[in-house]
Amino acid sequence: MGKRQTVELITPSFDSKIRVVSYMEKYYLENGYYKFSKNKIIKIFYNIYFSYFSRIIKLIKILKNSKFIFANPLKKDLLIYDCENTRLIESLIDDINYGIISVRLEKIKNIYISKKIFLYLIKNLFKASIKQNYIVSIIKIINPKLVITNVDNSDDFHITSKILKNSNIKFIAVQCAHRTDTIWKKTKEIKKIFIPEYFCFSDFDKKIHQERNCNIKKYSPSGSLGASLALQYVKSKKIEINPTEFDICLISEPMPHANGDYGHVENFQEKLGKIAEYTYRLAKEKNLKVIFSGKSANNIPEENYFYKHYLKEYNFTISPQKIGEYSTYVNMMKSKIIIGHVSTSLREAFVLKKKVLSCNFTGHKDVKFPSEGICTIKKNSDYEDFKERVLLILNMSYNEYTNSLSTEVNHIIDTRIKTSDFIREQVIKIINLN
Repeated sequence: MGKRQTVELITPSFDSKIRVVSYMEKYYLENGYYKFSKNKIIKIFYNIYFSYFSRIIKLIKILKNSKFIFANPLKKDLLIYDCENTRLIESLIDDINYGIISVRLEKIKNIYISKKIFLYLIKNLFKASIKQNYIVSIIKIINPKLVITNVDNSDDFHITSKILKNSNIKFIAVQCAHRTDTIWKKTKEIKKIFIPEYFCFSDFDKKIHQERNCNIKKYSPSGSLGASLALQYVKSKKIEINPTEFDICLISEPMPHANGDYGHVENFQEKLGKIAEYTYRLAKEKNLKVIFSGKSANNIPEENYFYKHYLKEYNFTISPQKIGEYSTYVNMMKSKIIIGHVSTSLREAFVLKKKVLSCNFTGHKDVKFPSEGICTIKKNSDYEDFKERVLLILNMSYNEYTNSLSTEVNHIIDTRIKTSDFIREQVIKIINLN
């Protein structure tokens, strides 16, 4: 997307700048953001400020809001790395002696201070950042048998696991999202990736990472933990699912930030809007029932505002994501076909035995789905092409559909094992072995 179609704004806390698509400018300004000045002198000041001084201010805020504990952290058998997205792993290990280590500066609530930590920081002052040295010192003191994360693309995790690669501590990353960004990452970014063992979705993920020579020591294709736990949740809660309640589950993928994921793909946002517009056009024409499954919890206005730009002619309601209730998975279970662009849900849908249509209207080589054929539609496809494909898939059985894929289902996502059981078994095995 060209710069003329985007605007730069400053966050309400005045600690960073973002680039958003122009039609979202009004929304952000109404919600406390500031315009980024076009004055050259002011722009230079902003750039210096965001590069240096804002970091100092962030550090001061962290120190001010954190609790200082003058002791070593307690021993644990298991550490979950990064306090974000821990819920899924925690549900597997509630009977294990585990802890959570926060690595995002804004999320750190407790700062441990001890002689051991201080000496480690001094000794390794020039070997890594202060933050990394602190994290490593904490892990060494806790001395867990296993460190596991569900944030598999965490730069911090890659650094920490590399520093401690010769220790007795096992490190595992569990894939939580579709990772085709590996395809276009710069070589210097690829070189930073270090994962001792990767519980990935399928052999597709192994293939794309190996093609870029990522430093991943062991691949263990194991499917989707989220989808596995969703099936378990529905069964345990005795939730009745009507698999044909909706004709279409449209996956919401709002991307108002033009410099975020797929920022290098021209007109990416417009293509996301096109998928939504085509879906609602078809639903109106053929009287189909659609559930628009949201990405955000609590109906965040930003998501609605993004899609209003493309769905002006249609009445639509985005179903908010209820994380603890696995709402996205439940919405897919209730639908005949799942439609989206690059969402992880499109791959996870196969665990639920659902038919999928991935719409890559950009045609960009970096927007990659693990299979082709019946499940994908590409650049230059118009509404009639979309309509024909959706109606075709709707009239196919699941077996007919999967037989029309260019690859077997397990290449898209491994469905041969129960992911939740597999991960728990591996965790217990490591802890008991050590």
